[in-house]
Amino acid sequence: MRNRVLIEHIQPQLDGGRYFIKRTVGEPVNVSADIFGDGHDHIRAALLYKPESKKRWNEVVMEAQGNDRWTATFVPEEQGFYEYKIEGWVDHLLNWYEGFKKKHDAGQHLGVELLIGAELLKKTAAQYPKSRNAQLLKLAKLLEDEKGYQEAVATIMGPDFAALVDEFPLKQF
Repeated sequence: MRNRVLIEHIQPQLDGGRYFIKRTVGEPVNVSADIFGDGHDHIRAALLYKPESKKRWNEVVMEAQGNDRWTATFVPEEQGFYEYKIEGWVDHLLNWYEGFKKKHDAGQHLGVELLIGAELLKKTAAQYPKSRNAQLLKLAKLLEDEKGYQEAVATIMGPDFAALVDEFPLKQF
C-alpha cells in the first residue's frame, strides 16, 4: 500500500517556515493546508505540535473544510518557541469500510472482505496502546470466525463500527 498524499500551502508560515510566527500564550494558532491524494481514496490528516524544548508531539485531528482544505487549531500553553507539522495519509481501514458497505448494499458475499477487514483491524490495533486496542482485536477475531459471518456483517453495518473507524484511523506512511 502506498501513501499518495500531498500537503501544500500550509498556513500560517513566514518565508516558507524559515521564521517563527508569533502568538501569545493562550492565543489559538489556526493551521490550515491543502491536503489531497490521487484517486478516490479517503485521506486523513493530523496536526502535530510541541514546544521546541519538548520531545513528545501533541496531535490534533485535522478537519476537511472542502475543496481539499484542512484545518486544525492548537493553543500554546507556555512561553517559548513551538514547532508544528502536518501528517497526511490514506486511511486503508476507512476505504475498506466504505467499500464493504457498498458491497453489502449490492448483496455480494463478504467472506473475503471480512478477512481483509480483520487484517486491517489488527494493523490498526498495533498502532495504539493495549489499553485502547482491545476492542479492535476483539472485532478482528469476530471477522475471522467463519461461523460468525452474519454477526460480523451486522456488527460492521451497525453505527458503533462507523464510530470506531473514525476514532481509530489506520496510519500507514
